[in-house]
Amino acid sequence: MSERQERPRRARDLLKNFYGLEAAEEQQKQKAEPGSINNHAFDVDSYCQKQLRSQDLPHLLRMNGALAREIKDLDGGMKTLVYENYNKFIAATDTIKQMKKNVENMQGEMERLSSTMHQITASSDAISTALTPNREQIEKLSGVSALLKKRQFLFELPQRLVRCLDMEAYSAAIRYYNGTRTILDKYKHLPSFNSIYSESERIMCGLREKLHARVSQSIPEELSDTEYEAQMRNISDAISLLRELKEPAEALRAHYLSLHA
Repeated sequence: MSERQERPRRARDLLKNFYGLEAAEEQQKQKAEPGSINNHAFDVDSYCQKQLRSQDLPHLLRMNGALAREIKDLDGGMKTLVYENYNKFIAATDTIKQMKKNVENMQGEMERLSSTMHQITASSDAISTALTPNREQIEKLSGVSALLKKRQFLFELPQRLVRCLDMEAYSAAIRYYNGTRTILDKYKHLPSFNSIYSESERIMCGLREKLHARVSQSIPEELSDTEYEAQMRNISDAISLLRELKEPAEALRAHYLSLHA
């Protein structure tokens, strides 16, 4: 192998030796060759004496120049590697310092946050303790308020039913009536509730009669198709409202079917 071809391999070997990469393994693999410049057993004096005896002066001068250039190249490469690694070391040092500073700041923020959370918890406990004696009273008052609203609705029920019937809002009237029927049935023995019960039943009895009259009315034969369909829709709506009033389903169904016979 010529010196020009051997030079890159020498550079790689020297750099590996500089970083200590695979040095021990390479030494174990290599045989002891004192005459080889890349061998771990290289003997400088023996190599020089051999070259002086076997080579002429021009060749020795060329070898000297080649070795000087190679040493210069290796020295430059080594300095470049050292400079690059030094810059990386400085950058890593700065990063570590910044990380340490951020961690210290974060620790301070976490301590302040923990202190704030403790204060909030203490304030919440103090407020809860202060309000505990009044909580049961507030719940009782809330229940009384709801009960008063229900009673107020019951007292106003007859007036609501009359207004719904005047506006022909029969579905709303039935909804109000059905929503209060259980309470009125339960407390109708009390004088204050009995009058509401009696008046509501009277009003809803009138609504039942009006709906039955609508269902039972005869349908003239001279009606157009549109008028006939409108009349049947009115009868169907009346039957649905009577069903909501718990009227017997069989009689209503039989009457509706007789109209379509």
